[in-house]
Amino acid sequence: MAFRVLPDGTIETDSLEEALRAREALNRRRPRQARGAEPRSGLTDNTRRLLQALLDRPEGLLSADLAARAGLSTRQFPPILRGLGSWSRKRRLKLEDLLTREPRSERGKPVSHYKLTEQGRGLFGEVVIKALEAGELRKADSLG
Repeated sequence: MAFRVLPDGTIETDSLEEALRAREALNRRRPRQARGAEPRSGLTDNTRRLLQALLDRPEGLLSADLAARAGLSTRQFPPILRGLGSWSRKRRLKLEDLLTREPRSERGKPVSHYKLTEQGRGLFGEVVIKALEAGELRKADSLG
């Protein structure tokens, strides 16, 4: 297969067939995986840090406290929660059965209180413990 790579990154071939073979070869070389996802659990590092912070506090945490303990920003919560929802659905579970979010108001500002249910504590506890044992997550990561 003959091809040329131009300075702008364009790849030229002599025929359409060669271009298709080159594209196929390049696509085979790069396995697709969600950015930041750990293949065994399917959860990102940020998600596992958020879960670890919630596991450390059975009574739950307000959003600002949870963000501080997990080393995250509250702006990162929506994509993390969407990911957890997807993770749950793939396992035929409902996120609401694993994690509760209760809207509250403090000093006139809306905040959320997050808490793992008993089922969530059992399920996510296993995921976080496995990540700790594998060295993929450090206990100190969520202690802020």
